[in-house]
Amino acid sequence: ANRWLGIWVEAIGSLVVFFSAIFSLVTPGVNGAILGLSVSYALQITQALKWLVRSMSDIESNIVSVERIEEYSQLTQEAPRFTNIRTPHDWPSQGQVQFRNYSTKYRPGLEPVLYGINCVVQAGEKIGIVGR
Repeated sequence: ANRWLGIWVEAIGSLVVFFSAIFSLVTPGVNGAILGLSVSYALQITQALKWLVRSMSDIESNIVSVERIEEYSQLTQEAPRFTNIRTPHDWPSQGQVQFRNYSTKYRPGLEPVLYGINCVVQAGEKIGIVGR
């Protein structure tokens, strides 16, 4: 996409130079110095267009970054990693986690992404959950 855009910018710049030269040639009484100056300025149009496209691309990237920061600033804060809550003395030292017909979604208002999960995780067993 970037190369295609570069080709179009070069083509537009070449057309500006071409029409500038044609316009200068068909206009009666144009001095040679003025003709050279107009073609010289027309040649700089290509670089100006490239700079404009690059600047617009940078602005778009920066705006997306600002939007992302604004979105992150409005997220709800997560719970602290470690808490001072102690487990009761009668709490089992080993156990298992059992899911029966479990369903979940990424956030309220969205469709569930997991449906009817049934599994048992034994004590000391390690599992991995892969998702988005």
